[in-house]
Amino acid sequence: MSEPGDCPAFAQLLNDVGAEGEWVIAGPGEGSVIEETVSLAALLGSGGMSLSLDVGGTVAGRVMVQRGHAAAERHAGELAVVVAEAYRNEGMGRALIDAAVDWCRFAGVTRIALRVFTTNLRAIAVYRAAGFTEEGVLRRAVLVAGGDRDLVVMSRLL
Repeated sequence: MSEPGDCPAFAQLLNDVGAEGEWVIAGPGEGSVIEETVSLAALLGSGGMSLSLDVGGTVAGRVMVQRGHAAAERHAGELAVVVAEAYRNEGMGRALIDAAVDWCRFAGVTRIALRVFTTNLRAIAVYRAAGFTEEGVLRRAVLVAGGDRDLVVMSRLL
């Protein structure tokens, strides 16, 4: 489970992937240690989870599951996965997803959803292989430096 001491590495990971400009909503410089620390506390305090993947002392990836807040939504979680560029195509994203699914089963989460850019075909393929199915597309869901972007909503029932 992630700890506050991990937050500088989380901020760096988010900034690095954000600088690529095509995989996450965040842009370069949007992640800060303070923001990551507050977000981690809120995530864990609301019953969610955060795990990091450490490779040789470097945070190579992270997975989070945010649970629903209302009693009627506690069975559902929102998944977020980030993998550093140097560690992609090595099965690490899939390992993080599998760890999150295991945690969800343990924690009583029976539905996991996620949102991913429609252009992120590699991630969509990984999610499909992990048992997620597409539910629909949110048109012009986010506005980033490159303009409006669509998001695919995917889910998996456990």
